[in-house]
Amino acid sequence: MDSRDTLALSEEYTKSDHEFRERDPYARAKYMLTMRWLKPFAQPGMRLFNIGCGGGYFNQLAAGFGLEIAACEPERNAFELAKQFAPASCEVYNCGLQEFREKVGGDADFIVMHDVLEHIYDDIDAAERLSTLLRPGGLAVLSVPALQSLFGSHDQELGHYRRYTKRSLRKVLGPYFDIKKLQYFGMLSIPIVLYFSKLRRKPYPATASRNGSIASKAYGAICSAESFVSEPTGTSIIALLALRSSLNSRNARSRASRRCRSRSRSGDGRRTSRRRSLRRIATAPPPTPRSLSANPESCR
Repeated sequence: MDSRDTLALSEEYTKSDHEFRERDPYARAKYMLTMRWLKPFAQPGMRLFNIGCGGGYFNQLAAGFGLEIAACEPERNAFELAKQFAPASCEVYNCGLQEFREKVGGDADFIVMHDVLEHIYDDIDAAERLSTLLRPGGLAVLSVPALQSLFGSHDQELGHYRRYTKRSLRKVLGPYFDIKKLQYFGMLSIPIVLYFSKLRRKPYPATASRNGSIASKAYGAICSAESFVSEPTGTSIIALLALRSSLNSRNARSRASRRCRSRSRSGDGRRTSRRRSLRRIATAPPPTPRSLSANPESCR
């Protein structure tokens, strides 16, 4: 499924998080890192897709490069905020990844997807869909929350299915993308996440996001500095991606998708393809008692 409302999430918490994110030094540092990665390749008039744009702050940054932007955001309050402040070169749609291609048509030179993949149940399907939106030779920047051990109330309130490690993210993206860069971000924010989200199960303090406050300036300086270094761990993972050369045709993408889905998902608590198992059982001849005892796996 595609939408971000597939888990029970708090609409009020989500709305507050989107408003908070627009002035959050942590989010802004990730956005600036994204722009530094894309800047050497960006030319005025190129097309950028912003998947899950939230309140739309990144749209304004990308417009500063002269890019033509198409963005989507399924959460209504955030969509209204992004639409209200959208630059002239940006079109914002109230939809998720699945419906986005139907609305915009074509593909893009750049794709940005900040903190979206963790909201989608079938993340492999989402990675495949994302690959169909990127032109050969284009680049995508994707970020996700890191470390399942940090999963806490913040994740639950926002409807996250998971957090990632570099290894688990490679498994999802690898069939469709060449991973040019993959790095952790926010190592010094781990104590904040542990204390507020994991232990106290409280929202993050708003004082760090107040413009002009000492806490905001100090935290902003830390986040900015971290965006220039590759850290051994962190609270986010950021990836720079290019379309795999073997997937430049739609048929090749379909073959990769079938191969990927035939593998069982393990290690990170991911599901296997139960629907395919049920179809095999439904179409198989009724087993005899002997076959059941000889091969108990056939019952699953």
